[in-house]
Amino acid sequence: LISPDYSPEHFTQSMHQLKTLINTHDITHIIGTSLGGYYALLLSQCFDIPTLAINPCFEPVSVLHKYIQQPAINYRDNTEIEFTDSMLAQFIALDKAQRADILIGLNDDVIPSEYQQAYCQNRDWQYRTNQWAHRVESVEALKAWTLAPWALA
Repeated sequence: LISPDYSPEHFTQSMHQLKTLINTHDITHIIGTSLGGYYALLLSQCFDIPTLAINPCFEPVSVLHKYIQQPAINYRDNTEIEFTDSMLAQFIALDKAQRADILIGLNDDVIPSEYQQAYCQNRDWQYRTNQWAHRVESVEALKAWTLAPWALA
């Protein structure tokens, strides 16, 4: 299990770091939440690795644009993250990751579940829902989800 410490708001640096991890370790699955879900889906496209994306931030530019006016808070160290238009311009659009399972929390208070579901439906992407909010609310349920025979096949 590798849980990288990266700066997801810095697209180019983060992709380089994450691709290096995949190229130097035997990565068999990727799991990401929120903006990490975006990265997980993007890496799945690049490397064809089975992926679970939980409440993914499908469109970082539009979702994160609000933080240009009001800085976001880094959950790791409680510092401010200042976004700029040039930072956001580095993010690229997602294509369909063929080996991805998308899990949408119906009570997500950060990225509305209706938006996530519509995004998937408009692209004919399969997804599943549960009653979670934005964060993983049960590690045991997540384990059961990822160990289910149909998950990440």
